[in-house]
Amino acid sequence: PSKDVVRSATPFFSYYVVETLYQAGRGQAALHELRRWLKMAETPPGTFWEYWEPHFSRSHGWSCAPSILLPQMVLGVRMTETAFNRFEVRPHHWDQLDWARGSVPLSGGGSIEVAWKRGQALFQLQVESPADKLPSIHLPDLFNAYRLEVYQDGEQGLQLVKTPVRRSEGRISLQMPSGGRYLVRLKEDRP
Repeated sequence: PSKDVVRSATPFFSYYVVETLYQAGRGQAALHELRRWLKMAETPPGTFWEYWEPHFSRSHGWSCAPSILLPQMVLGVRMTETAFNRFEVRPHHWDQLDWARGSVPLSGGGSIEVAWKRGQALFQLQVESPADKLPSIHLPDLFNAYRLEVYQDGEQGLQLVKTPVRRSEGRISLQMPSGGRYLVRLKEDRP
């Protein structure tokens, strides 16, 4: 990392470092710090350790920052109403990552599933949630001219649906009419 990033002594405190970097608009530095947990994930049994080296507790709940930060920072899942009755999906770091996939468990059961991938002339997002959880989707405004396709999974499979679109502040925003499974494709429209 750059010299102006503080390296924390423990995974527990690193949560605060990563969150602060992210909130300060230092997303690349925050992602770099999150990668410090990879050694833990790749070393069986894949648990979070008390310290950066496995000398003490190898299953330490206070060190689970990636479990909290990755859904928010990369997938962009954020609760906007109590109990995730309304939530937003606002993918981040799409310019530094080719894809992301994850699940956010809900306290009453079920989960919010999100997957996105980026190609040269395509950004694709899948969102799945219980029927009573209403998502709003905010995509990066990647192309000067684009074609937006929104599909909803119904009784007859994925079907193209119309939904109001708002374009502002470098984002394309959609309010979905209900929960369920959606596939959103943003394609560059080349002449």
